[in-house]
Amino acid sequence: MSSPKLTVACLSLLLAACGYQLQSYDRLPAEMQQTFLQAGNHYSPFYRQLRRALDDAGITLTSDPSQATATLVISKDDTGQRLVTISAQNQPLEFEVFYEISYLVKSKDGALLPLQVISVTRDYTYDQTIVLGKRQEEEILREELARDLVRRVLRSLDSIGKGSSKGGSAFMNNPG
Repeated sequence: MSSPKLTVACLSLLLAACGYQLQSYDRLPAEMQQTFLQAGNHYSPFYRQLRRALDDAGITLTSDPSQATATLVISKDDTGQRLVTISAQNQPLEFEVFYEISYLVKSKDGALLPLQVISVTRDYTYDQTIVLGKRQEEEILREELARDLVRRVLRSLDSIGKGSSKGGSAFMNNPG
C-alpha cells in the first residue's frame, strides 16, 4: 500500500474508532415523510437549501397539501444588511448581514412544532476600493447564513416527537 493510501486508511480508522460521524438528518420523524413546504419565496437561498436538505434526508416533498402528512410553513424569510460603523469622513466601514426566518410545522391533527424564530448575523468590513469583491463577500456570507439556518431547522425538526421543542417560540441570535 502506498503512503498516501495508508495515511487515509489510518485516519479513517481513527475517526471511526473515536465515534466521529458526519452530521446527517436521515432519521427525521415519520410525521414528516410526506411534507408540503409552504413559503412565500421559493427562490431564496434558505428555501433552496432547505428543500435540498429535506430531499437528502429522505423526505418526500409534495406539491399537494392534502397528500402531506405534515406542512412546514415558512412564514418569514428575510435577509439584508445594515450599516454598523462609519468613518469620520462619513464613509461606511463595517456592515452586518442578517438572515431571519420564522417557521412552524403542522399536521392534520394540529401543531407538531410551534412557531420558531431564528435570526443569524455576520459582520464584514467594507472597503470602497474593492466594491465588487465586498459585494461578492456579502453574497457568500448570505449563503453561509442560509446554510446555518437550515442546520438549525433540521435539528429542531429532528426533535419533533421527542418533546424538546414543544411549548413556545425560540429566538436565537448568532452575533458572529
